Amino acid sequence: MCILFYFWNEMNETKIKLKKKIIPLKGAQIPQFEAGILQELENQLKKEFTLVHEVKGDTTMGFTVENKRVTEIGLYKCELSNLPESIGNLKSLQDLLLDGNKLTTLPESIANLSSLQGLGLGSNKLTTLPESIANLKSLRYLFLDRNQLTTLPESIGNLKSLQTLLLNSNELSTLPESISNLRSLTYLNLGSNELTTLPESISNLKSLQLLYLEENQLTTLPESIGKLKSLQTLLLGNNQLTTLPKSIGKLKSLQGLLLDGNKLTTLPESIGKLKSLNTLLLGNNQLTTLPKSIVNLSKLERLRITDNPLVNNPNSKVKSLLKRLTRNGVRFEK
Repeated sequence: MCILFYFWNEMNETKIKLKKKIIPLKGAQIPQFEAGILQELENQLKKEFTLVHEVKGDTTMGFTVENKRVTEIGLYKCELSNLPESIGNLKSLQDLLLDGNKLTTLPESIANLSSLQGLGLGSNKLTTLPESIANLKSLRYLFLDRNQLTTLPESIGNLKSLQTLLLNSNELSTLPESISNLRSLTYLNLGSNELTTLPESISNLKSLQLLYLEENQLTTLPESIGKLKSLQTLLLGNNQLTTLPKSIGKLKSLQGLLLDGNKLTTLPESIGKLKSLNTLLLGNNQLTTLPKSIVNLSKLERLRITDNPLVNNPNSKVKSLLKRLTRNGVRFEK
């Protein structure tokens, strides 16, 4: 028994020594086990890494080192089809940029990257995300645009530090209720998906400033959208909207409202309460009139009303409103 304990202890000490051992790699000094992970990727991709000062979105086979630890990896367009499980051992990794590859899944071990702040996975072939992604508590930026995602895990709501979430150009038809837990989120891009509705709980995203929802199948918006007090830009072009909720007028910080390519026949009078609005795009709808309150948009600079019935056959009310807006310095696109 004592002999077995001795050998077990010796093996553990050897492992610890190997983990702490620092070796040279590409002009840097890093732990041997981290060098092994980079070499594993090199062997898989048949390409060599280069030590760089900074990893950017288009960095190919680049890595950075700080305090003798790998802190950033860029593998842009490297034909990467799978990540090795060992990637989860890079505990000091802050940015992992893998855009433009052929990834279909992520290893569960990615959840061990406790220092990760940025994860770039745009333009891959992902169909699902592991539930364990919720363990990335330090994550601030998550790029998942241009994949093949049909659903999101409920656990995504645990990414409490997340500020930017790109999900445009996927195949999402619904959103998990848990997305409302992302209270630090300032930019959410859901454009070019298959969404028909938004959860009422989206109103909990109190820090949200940019919300992109263009090119979906939305027919209505929840009344709760009026609670997004920090929202500055709302893109809703090319959906199936026929009306807007009255609560839209509560978006006091809104500067840009883009509604081109819908099926709107009227606008609520409450739209005149958008005191910060400077851009209102309403082209290619079915509007026959405008609300009287539109003249109250004191900061409005740009108004697009092209391809609406009211342009070809404006009634006296519309003509009067357009004249008043012109006097206010509004630039028209008719």
